[in-house]
Amino acid sequence: MKKAETIKKSIGSAQFDALINDFLRRHRTDILEDLKELVRIPSVKGAPENGAPFGRETRRALDTAARQMERLGLSVVIPEEGAYGYCDYGSGEQGTVIGIIPHLDVVPAGGAWQYPVYEPTVEDGYIIGRGVSDDKGGAIGSMYALAFLKEAGIPVRNTVRLLFLCNEELDMQGDIDLLRRDGMVPDFSLIPDAFFPVGNGEKGAAIVRMSSRTAWDTVMDFEGGDSSLSSVPFTATCRLPYDDRMEAELEMLCARTAGIEYERTGSEILVRSHGVPAHPVMPESGENAVTLLAKALSGLSRLSDHDRKILSFVAAASDGYRGEGLQIAQADAVSGCLTSVLVHAATDTKHLQLDFYVKHCVTTDTAQLFETIGQTAGDHGFSSEPELIFDAHYISPDDGRIRCLMQSYFASCGQKPELYVHPGNTYAGRIGNAVIYGNEFRAPGPFGCQRGRAHQTDEVTNIDLLMQSVRVYAHALLSLDAYYSPTRD
Repeated sequence: MKKAETIKKSIGSAQFDALINDFLRRHRTDILEDLKELVRIPSVKGAPENGAPFGRETRRALDTAARQMERLGLSVVIPEEGAYGYCDYGSGEQGTVIGIIPHLDVVPAGGAWQYPVYEPTVEDGYIIGRGVSDDKGGAIGSMYALAFLKEAGIPVRNTVRLLFLCNEELDMQGDIDLLRRDGMVPDFSLIPDAFFPVGNGEKGAAIVRMSSRTAWDTVMDFEGGDSSLSSVPFTATCRLPYDDRMEAELEMLCARTAGIEYERTGSEILVRSHGVPAHPVMPESGENAVTLLAKALSGLSRLSDHDRKILSFVAAASDGYRGEGLQIAQADAVSGCLTSVLVHAATDTKHLQLDFYVKHCVTTDTAQLFETIGQTAGDHGFSSEPELIFDAHYISPDDGRIRCLMQSYFASCGQKPELYVHPGNTYAGRIGNAVIYGNEFRAPGPFGCQRGRAHQTDEVTNIDLLMQSVRVYAHALLSLDAYYSPTRD
């Protein structure tokens, strides 16, 4: 224990570096193989079953993570409902529970993947597959940080609680509710579900559903995106009645417009657009197929004036991603620009429905925001029903825990730390007393900006940086333990 006692007194010392470097060298293959095992499980939220409230595959991922931790000498408790699992480490002497909370569910694997989705590929220092970054990489990094503390015998006076949650991608309902019911919410938590260094805030989120007050005249059906609302739509379709002049006009349209194609099926014509998927909270790297299709079709002379007006509004309201078309563009110094993405379009009894995913700024007046959206929609023949999903979340940079994490990041990485407000929603905002801490570093990937990121095709993570995340988490947990242990020797 002598070496551990030295580390306890000097976090970030040469002794700590020697121990963590040796640990990562010996466990590098184990870390990679455990991540591969998790990625092979298609843990998209499914139908609830007994002991598997978010589907059997998410429960299988939870059981697998528990088995991996037990192999590392750390026991995981999974309560009866099967909604989450946890592992507590430390003496609890000082009474604070420090959390680290990854999630094991993933988004559906839409789009045209060039690599296998659930059979991970290792290539040129990267690992590719759904969930390697979001957030099974975060789960593995957290797991091995705790395993390092145990293997090194480093004492912890508080309780470090690793929580595996299983319903982050769709609505964050159920698992957090049960955590609160069971009294398992940590006093302060790290959420490894975005980027280092420290995400001390999150934008707020709202879904706005619009419905056309009048039915289509000519258009038979218009669809795009999906109800999971997890991606910028990468395909959209429109069914039109066949006539010779309609087909002739579409042939010219497709010839001059990239990403648009059509086919005739009997008495109908199916028009299809192809965009580029992206996470809807980081839409700048995507191309919205619904916008592309609406913009193209709005100029068809064979459609009625009424239908062209609907399509023109769809195109204008969804063009770009900063809300200009809805008259809600805004920004603040803390969280940057508001974003607005049309994530789903569907026809219901000849009426068009649109779902916009709006990420608003920390300082946004949401009542005024919804009033403006309603006015804009009404001016174009649509009703509007907004639903506030999450309030914005923010912890002051002057908070001592934020300063502690910034110092820890610099000590473990040697890089200048910067704070950021995350554009998306993670468990940090849902739980409240939490910050985003990794698991990815802001490093360029091998595929550019339109592939390889979270929620995109060919999701990728850098293997060396995955190992680095273990180092950062171990250091941060020890630093927070020291912060919450004022009587530490």
